[in-house]
Amino acid sequence: MKTLALVLCLLLSTTLFAPSEVRVTAAFEPETVEMLEEIQYEKDEDILDYNLVRLKDDIKRSRKEMYELVQPVIDVYLRRNTLHTAFPNIADSLSHALTCIFISESSNRKGHTGRSSLWLEYNNPFGLTAHQGVTKTSWEMINGKRVVMDVTFRMFDSFEEAINSLMWDYLYKKRYINTINSVSVKDFLYNLYEDGYMTNSGWPKFAYKEIFLKCNVQENS
Repeated sequence: MKTLALVLCLLLSTTLFAPSEVRVTAAFEPETVEMLEEIQYEKDEDILDYNLVRLKDDIKRSRKEMYELVQPVIDVYLRRNTLHTAFPNIADSLSHALTCIFISESSNRKGHTGRSSLWLEYNNPFGLTAHQGVTKTSWEMINGKRVVMDVTFRMFDSFEEAINSLMWDYLYKKRYINTINSVSVKDFLYNLYEDGYMTNSGWPKFAYKEIFLKCNVQENS
């Protein structure tokens, strides 16, 4: 009886555990991982090659068209630089939140999305300011009033550099705690205003309803 019980236990162990162990081992084979990484890298390169050129061409596009070009690019840069890990609650949808900032801040005075000189000439679609850079006339909401002023903006060598700066120099290092702990795109946009990144109280509602929702984007939850 003991021998039979032992055999049954061995058979049961093999049936229950062997397949999963084989799958786990296969999933972490170095050659497999390397192949998958190469496939993802080539896919990302195709996105960058195609989208980046179109983001700065002379064609005027709708918000939705710009959104569909911008969001995949931001997603690639966030993953490559592991920037999304600083915002664990919305890591999968962080690129959508940043795209809303891009769309709202990169419009020119005529309202054409992605046509601001700050973006086209200096790779700064987020309106990031600095002590040194390029000075342009802008406005801020101060005590409920729109105040026109000269503002010095940062100049970047690339879009990727601007995203890195937005994430670390502004949102993370300045400890935008509410924004960092956001649990959704909507939460992120409203917290961005509450933490002081935006001064216009109407911006979060505009960014969420007019950009995020009207671009027919499904937020990852």
